[in-house]
Amino acid sequence: MKAVREVSAALRELDEREEIDVIIISRGGGSSRTCCPSPTSS
Repeated sequence: MKAVREVSAALRELDEREEIDVIIISRGGGSSRTCCPSPTSS
């Protein structure tokens, strides 16, 4: 899924930066069904 690749790449990029001590990944409001990427997204 495109969303998974994009979030993973951003996390790796942030992890390489020494000035960053904490990374928080969160999602917005709404139901989990509407906030999750669809299996057909590319």
